Order: sequence, then structure tokens, then C-alpha cells
Amino acid sequence: MTAEVCQRCLDPFFTTKGERGNGLGLEMVYGIIQRSDGTIDVASELDKGTTFTIRLPSDTHVPTDSQLPQDTEASDALRILAVDDDAATLRSLGRMLRALSHSVDLAASGGEGLDKFRREKCDLVVTDRAMPDMNGDQLADAIKELVSDQPVIMLTRLGNMTGTAEKPQGVDLVLGKPVTMNMLRQALLNIQPQEAL
Repeated sequence: MTAEVCQRCLDPFFTTKGERGNGLGLEMVYGIIQRSDGTIDVASELDKGTTFTIRLPSDTHVPTDSQLPQDTEASDALRILAVDDDAATLRSLGRMLRALSHSVDLAASGGEGLDKFRREKCDLVVTDRAMPDMNGDQLADAIKELVSDQPVIMLTRLGNMTGTAEKPQGVDLVLGKPVTMNMLRQALLNIQPQEAL
């Protein structure tokens, strides 16, 4: 790459492919790396090649309940169904939601989540998007068919889906992974059912 292209290659919508590209591929990668507290370095020599060096934290430690700060400003406790096929992510999500003073039921797949939703009322569903068999989009659609005004938050690593056109049908709010306590706290304040306020 030239020095100018190298400097701009991570910018949203920047592309050298003309109409064949939208300039979002590297920007999405960059966004995922930033949300993961990582870094990306680009080294390039014209007509020789380009190297992208990505550094991500290696700590996969899942905090215990006692290691999480307890929320002293929490609003009324909600009954939350959390769904994720990754066991470590699901445990971490459950612990963070409990630290925010909410009651949490965990499901390790979309199908299990739908079964639990059918059996027990909840105030909010928080689901991963990329899951085998029944993904988060399908789960959200199935839940909305059962309870049309059921609030659903989707968690995804697949770039930023903040615009209305990009938000999957059946989903009220999309959060990028990895999710933090502050992100969850703000999302819950924004999406709480009226009766729980």
C-alpha cells in the first residue's frame, strides 16, 4: 500500500476497490479489536506486501460474584433470560447481571432459551447472535411471536449494528461484544419495561 492508503485503510467507508467494495471490512475488524481492548498495527511496503499485527489480551478470566462491583444505584430487579452458546461468556454475563441486582436464568442455546421462555415469564431476554441451530435472530423472532412486546437485547461481535436498518427484526437493542457492566447498566436503563421502572 502507499503511505496514504496505509494511513486510511482502517477508516470507515475507505476503499480502493471502487464499486466492488464498501470500505467496511477492515473497519469492522478494527471495531472488534477495540472492543476487545486490543490493538492493531499496519506495516506496508508498496509492491512488497502488508502485515497487520493484532494484539489481544490473553486473560480469559471469568470474574466471580465477589470480584464484581455491586450496583448500588440499581433500579427494580428484573427477571432476565440470558442466552449464549459459549459457556464462559454465559457465566460472565450472568454474574454481571446479578451484580446489577437482577434475577437471571441461563440458557446455553437458542432452543433451550425458547423452551425456558415458554415455561417462565421474564422481563427481558439478552441473547447472543451467532449460535448454532437456532441463532439470536431466530430466537428473537420466535419470542416476539409469543409475546409481541417482549424486550430483547442482542449481543454480537459482528461489527456495529446501531442503525435501525441494520438491527434485526425482533430485537430492541444491539450491544457489541465484549460487553461490560457499564454497557449492560446503560442498556437496562434504556430498555426496562415500564412496569419495572
